[in-house]
Order: sequence, then structure tokens, then C-alpha cells
Amino acid sequence: GIVLGLIPTAHPPHQDPPGIERDQTRSYLTFEGTARYYPVVLQKVEWWIGLTGGMVVVNDNFQVVAERDDRALLGPRGVTIRTEGGSIGFATGFAYELTSHWSFTGTARYSEWFLPTVPAHDAFGDEASLTGTNEVISVAFGLAYRLAL
Repeated sequence: GIVLGLIPTAHPPHQDPPGIERDQTRSYLTFEGTARYYPVVLQKVEWWIGLTGGMVVVNDNFQVVAERDDRALLGPRGVTIRTEGGSIGFATGFAYELTSHWSFTGTARYSEWFLPTVPAHDAFGDEASLTGTNEVISVAFGLAYRLAL
């Protein structure tokens, strides 16, 4: 599966360069596989447990806040520091059949992210906001539609 952090979280930069005001945001992308085992499969309910593993990418974006002026001709108005690493964890989930085609679903995941221990830096000396081992908990609920094949 794929998990996207579509709404970036805002963080103040460590220290802005003199005369340049910036905003910092952080966003995430994980791409993981899950090996599942179904200990309970009943008429209307199924429950699974599993192991997960994959990759994670964290983007720290430093964007200049000031209005455009005549000095900037080309290029972005900020810089992105990308940190890549791996993830491993476990998950559990359930599905409850509402009708013959619709189900209510839930998933809970716990993962460890393994990122580089030395943070990447940009030209202004800013560094990646996440390094080393990080613990992640994710809980999701949804509706599933099942087609008869």
C-alpha cells in the first residue's frame, strides 16, 4: 500500500538566513507491503494480522515568504531536503460486511522508520528534520466496495 501525507505539517525553520524569511513544511510518503494472516473469517466479519516493510521518504521544504521581486528570474523560491529510509512493523485490521458489496474496515499500524543518522543539509545550513529511528502509529477507517468476479 501507499500512504501519502498530502497536507504538509508546518514547522518553523531552525534559523533563517539574514534578510530572508521562510516557512518550513514537512510531508511524507511510504510505500510498504503487508504479509497478512486471517485468524478469523466469519460470515460478516474478518480480522487479520500482519507484518509490514518498505520504504519511507520525508520531504522538508523551506519556502521563501517574501513577495516576488525583479531579482529572481528562474527557479523555485525555496529548497527541499529529501530523506529516504526503510520501515518495518506490524499491523492489524478488520472488515465488517454491511451489505453484499459494502464493508466497513479498520486498520491499525505500528512501524519503525530507519532514516540516516546524519541529517542532510542545504546551502543555508538547514538540516533534515527527521533522522535515525522514528516510531510511527497509524489508525484508519474506511468503506470498501467489493465486486463479484
